[in-house]
Amino acid sequence: MELLADLEAELAELKSRIKGGDRFSARAVKEDRQRLELSAKDYGQLVGVSHLTIYNWEHGRSRPRTKQMDAWLAIKGVGKREAWKRLGY
Repeated sequence: MELLADLEAELAELKSRIKGGDRFSARAVKEDRQRLELSAKDYGQLVGVSHLTIYNWEHGRSRPRTKQMDAWLAIKGVGKREAWKRLGY
């Protein structure tokens, strides 16, 4: 019974993500990084992944895992000043 409730909650969360526009796009990663005027290394540090991971995301060679997706979505709407502040610039 508890397992069913957990699965239903997880399914509801996944559906809300899709409806909310929280989809991954290689173009969106590149555009967001360019908007912030950051290198792949700095953007990766901001998200919590390596610069090679950012490169692979931008070129469609890989996709973020769930935790990486959450981290990317968390910084997706951050402004330049906030991003640079988080990086210590």
